Amino acid sequence: MTDALTYWLNNAGRKQLDKETTHELLVKLSKLEKGSKEYTKTFNRIVEGNLLLVAKTVETLCRQRSSLHWGGEVSLDLLQAGYFGLTVAVERFDVTRKCRLSTIAVPWIRQRCCRWLNNFGNAVYVPESTLRAAYHFKKHGVLADKPNHPKDKARVFQALASINATSLDKKTGSEEDTTLGELLPAPEAKPNELTASDRRILELKEIMAKAGIEPKVQDLMVAYADTGRVQTAANRVNMTPARAGIKIKAAIAQCQAVA
Repeated sequence: MTDALTYWLNNAGRKQLDKETTHELLVKLSKLEKGSKEYTKTFNRIVEGNLLLVAKTVETLCRQRSSLHWGGEVSLDLLQAGYFGLTVAVERFDVTRKCRLSTIAVPWIRQRCCRWLNNFGNAVYVPESTLRAAYHFKKHGVLADKPNHPKDKARVFQALASINATSLDKKTGSEEDTTLGELLPAPEAKPNELTASDRRILELKEIMAKAGIEPKVQDLMVAYADTGRVQTAANRVNMTPARAGIKIKAAIAQCQAVA
């Protein structure tokens, strides 16, 4: 499990709400005017208090799909997508329906996560309705009798093949004599081209060298510039967050003096 994911989960559990408090806040939210300061405050409190529901739903989704690994790099992206699903569920929650928030929120969280996986997790884009029909056929062996799902088996089979095409090394074609990677044009080589992020790091290193900052603190500053989080940067250089915060403030002051 990555440091960023651990940090996210730790923060998610700090303001956890129980079921009764969540329902009371939802009732209060339904009586407030949308866009008001009190509405925004109550809305954010409900979302922050149910972030562990997002984590639990994403973890379940990862365990259900063999291609996903809970704790990997994709987990943070899924948590972000699930967060937006939770906000939609809170906004659309109807207090007159006698049900818990989790009953409404879990489908929305899963829907946003599946949409993210469809858009960014597969090598080939497949329409969401076709993707759902493909997973239903893969699990049950029959096409789902739903209005938005395609009724053509050939289309569903094509979607299943696209889902499995998660690597450019996968064989394709009627005789499977070539790979997906071989079908793509070769990118133009640009060995001397630096990204904007790389240029900022080089400029930062030059300023720190002029300021006479020690190498370990330079590594800490580069990690902090890369992640924007003191705790993550401290972990990268094996330093406590409290000491890292002091070192970063001192280094910034030194850099400002020579800039």
